[in-house]
Amino acid sequence: MPGTGFYQRAKPYLEVLRGDTPNDPFSLTSSAPVKSGVTLKSGQVCSKELVSGEWQWALGWATGRVPHLARQDSDSPDVLEAGYLTGLSTQGKFRLRTGYYKSDAALSYIEGRAVAPDGVTGNITTVDGAAGTNVMGYCSNDMNGPKEIGPQVVSGVWTGGENNEASDGLVIDFDTGWSPKPA
Repeated sequence: MPGTGFYQRAKPYLEVLRGDTPNDPFSLTSSAPVKSGVTLKSGQVCSKELVSGEWQWALGWATGRVPHLARQDSDSPDVLEAGYLTGLSTQGKFRLRTGYYKSDAALSYIEGRAVAPDGVTGNITTVDGAAGTNVMGYCSNDMNGPKEIGPQVVSGVWTGGENNEASDGLVIDFDTGWSPKPA
């Protein structure tokens, strides 16, 4: 059985492939509490919402806000202890890998394709990138459709993947570059 001895989850944790400088005071990350009743998973799109005078993370993207990607799960012991979750801003210069995406047969995930937040679902979706479209980045890393990074069965034998913590190892890679449509 793949992943024996590992915590099993539906999707892999967010992976920062480039641009991770956690001690850099100018890095575009943000920490805030998670809104009551909201569950965020590492790699989901989130944005801040003003609740009783305090900015808190909400699932998905709200118009007029900068989309972020959750760095941790909201129910992880570290987040629960600290009371804050870290979000990576799509205004930053990151190359990210996430399993939270929405498939679109008309606009596949290929190198250079624009991606955007899919409303309040916490997923990413492809967009045509035409004028007036919200764009949060572009598929990168030689994408030609979602990549399988989990273990796979080849000729009846489990082969190791890059990641064996999740039951669904399909991910997309993208470079951040938030460009909201003009109001």
